[in-house]
Amino acid sequence: MFVKLIPAVKNYIWGGTTLNTWGKKSNGNIAETWELSFHPDGLSRVAPDGTKALAEIVSADDLGVNCAKFNSFPVLVKYIDAMRDLSVQVHPDDQYAMRVYGQQGKTEMWYILDSKPYGGVYLGTKEIMSASQFRQAVEEDSVIDKLKFFPVKRGDCIYIPAGTVHAIGKGVTLCEIQQNSNLTFRMYDYKRTDADGKPRELHLEDALKVARLTPCEMPFVVKLPFACKYFSLNVHNKSEIIGNADSFVCVTVTKGCFTAGGLQLGLGDTAFLSAGEKVFMEGEGEYMTVWTD
Repeated sequence: MFVKLIPAVKNYIWGGTTLNTWGKKSNGNIAETWELSFHPDGLSRVAPDGTKALAEIVSADDLGVNCAKFNSFPVLVKYIDAMRDLSVQVHPDDQYAMRVYGQQGKTEMWYILDSKPYGGVYLGTKEIMSASQFRQAVEEDSVIDKLKFFPVKRGDCIYIPAGTVHAIGKGVTLCEIQQNSNLTFRMYDYKRTDADGKPRELHLEDALKVARLTPCEMPFVVKLPFACKYFSLNVHNKSEIIGNADSFVCVTVTKGCFTAGGLQLGLGDTAFLSAGEKVFMEGEGEYMTVWTD
C-alpha cells in the first residue's frame, strides 16, 4: 500500500501563513499540520476523499514487525509554522507520562525548513536553575531572559529528548518527528490570552517535576541519517528507491516535486508506504523518510 495522506490542521494562535501556501486547507493561519498521525487528537486521513483515517485501514503487516515492540503506533510527523514565538514548554518521558497520565511521553526532533534572519529556537537555560527560581521568572515575566537562544538555518536537525526546556521562535518553519503523544506541559506563554480572553493555562506543577533546568549545547544538532529508540529518519535529494522490509515508511516532500507509485507529491505532501514494499521516488528537490528500527 502506498497512499497519499490528508493531514489534520491545527489553528493555534501563533500560526503563520506558510503552510497555507503549500495547499493545506484552512480558513485561517495554520500553526501545525499532523501529516502522519494515529493520534485521536488529529488523525491523518487517506486521499483523495478523506473518508477513511489511515489508522482505520492499516494492518500489522503494513506497519511492520519493528512496530510490534510498541504498545501503539510510535510516531507522529507534523509541519510547524511559527509566525509568533511558541510557548516555553517541556515534555515528560515515558515513565512519568505512563505513571501519571497513562500514555507515552514525548521525545522529538526538528528538521528546519526555513528561518527568518531573526529566527531561532530556545533550548535549555543559560545557567542551572532551581524550580523556585524558574517560578520566580514566570512571575516576573523574565523567563525568556533565562533561556539559551540558538539561531537556526535550513537543514539543521535538532534532537529534543524528553525533559528538555524548549520553544520554537517566531520566523521558523520546520518538520517535527516525535513520539505519538500530545502531552505538553506549558511553562510560560508571554501572558497571552486565548480566544475567550482568558490567560492560556500553564502546567508548572507537572513541568517542574520533569524539566531539566540546565544549559543545552549545540551537540543537540545531529547528522543524518538519525535513529533513536522511537523513530529513524533521513533526508534525500535525489531520485531513488525507498522501502523497508521491517517497517512502514513515511515520506514527506520538503522541496520540489516527485512522482512515486502513481502519486504526484509536491511541497508538503506526505504518503504512507507499507512495510515490505518499495517505490521509486523520481523528481527534483528534497524529501524526508521516517521509519522505525
